[in-house]
Amino acid sequence: MNVEKIENIYKTNPFFENEAWKKVKEKEVEKLLKNSLSTKNVLEIGLGNGYTTELLSNIFDHVIAVDYSKNVINCIKEKLKERKNIIYIKSSIYDITLDRKIHNFYMSHLLEHLDYPVRALKNIRKLLVTESGRGYISVPNSKSIHRQLGVLMGMLESVETFSENDKDFGHKRIYNLKKFRSQLHKSGFNILKIGGTFFKVLTFEHMNSAFDLSVIKALIDIADDYPEISGDIYAIVNI
Repeated sequence: MNVEKIENIYKTNPFFENEAWKKVKEKEVEKLLKNSLSTKNVLEIGLGNGYTTELLSNIFDHVIAVDYSKNVINCIKEKLKERKNIIYIKSSIYDITLDRKIHNFYMSHLLEHLDYPVRALKNIRKLLVTESGRGYISVPNSKSIHRQLGVLMGMLESVETFSENDKDFGHKRIYNLKKFRSQLHKSGFNILKIGGTFFKVLTFEHMNSAFDLSVIKALIDIADDYPEISGDIYAIVNI
C-alpha cells in the first residue's frame, strides 16, 4: 500500500467534501448504531479524512481511532482537538493490540487495500467482546450498476477491471458478494446482515451535480434491498 499517495489523496481530493459521499458515510454510521447493543466504545480502523471519526465520537462514549499513517492521525487530531473521547493509535491492522475488549468496530473501504484481508479480519475478531459485540464492514462492489454501465460504454473491459480510481487508491482487489461473504466466513465472523450502501448509477462527482439531496438519500435507502448491484456492500457481523 502506497501510504504517502493515499495520504495525499485524502488531503487534496475534493471528492471527500462531496455531499453524496458524506451522506453515505452518515448512513454507514447509522447502520452500525442501529445494530449496536452498547455505545460504550467503538474501534475505527482506517481514518480517511476523519469525517466518520467525528461522527462516531458524537455517538459512542469512547472512540479508539487506528491508522497506519502518523500523518493522518496528526491531521485528524488537530481537526478534532476539542474531542476528548478519542484515543489515537498508530498501527497496522494486523498488529492492533488493546488493553480492553471492544463492543463495536467500524471499517469502511479498507479490505480492498490489504494484502491479507482474512488475516486482518481474524485479528479484529479477537478484539471484539462476545456475541454482543457488533462490527460494520464495507467494500466496493464489482457488480455495481455504475461499473456495469462503464463496461457497456467501453470505459472498463469488465466489471473486475481496475479503474483509474481503483489504481489511484491502491486497491488490491474488487469485491463481489460471494468473495465478501467468503472472507468474512473464513475469518470466523457470523454475518448478521448484508446490504448495499448506495445505489450508484454514476460517479459520486456526477451524481452530486446531477441530483439533489432527496434523490441521493433515496438511492442510499434503496441500496439496502439490492446489495448485488449496489455501489458498495456492507455486513453487520459478530462472533
